[in-house]
Amino acid sequence: MHAFVHTFPLPGGGVCDGPAVRSWRYDGPVPRLGSWQVVACLGMRLGSGYCPRDDRMETLGSEGVLFVHGCTARMIAEPVLVLYRDGETRAFHDLETDGWTSFRDGAAAFARAIRFGGAVEESPEGARTTLPMVLAAGRSAGEGRAVRRAEVVGAVG
Repeated sequence: MHAFVHTFPLPGGGVCDGPAVRSWRYDGPVPRLGSWQVVACLGMRLGSGYCPRDDRMETLGSEGVLFVHGCTARMIAEPVLVLYRDGETRAFHDLETDGWTSFRDGAAAFARAIRFGGAVEESPEGARTTLPMVLAAGRSAGEGRAVRRAEVVGAVG
């Protein structure tokens, strides 16, 4: 994981983490790469209700590429999700893009699982895979260097 992240204070409190660029390589013998870019500027109007930024993510795999646009705002009118696979491009337009929706829905699913039993979409094993990426990005941005998964995996337990 290699991350450059700038933060700036928001009027009325809080901070915005952007502009930012994060790039990473997935484990395994086949080259699979990902990148996440955050466009952010305090004076730029981006149509977000909580932070003047917009996100773009790309994941390159052995069989295709996945592009995710507009996770925070809709700066450019383009499909929310674009999949290139088997020589064909497919665009998906009508998907929920607001990043806060995932927090709301995840918290509600967690509360239902506790109250009524059952599983949530993100398993503990899945979280142990995702969390090191987040921790590595934070360390990389703070220390100004690439950070390997093994450096933060012990922090996850």
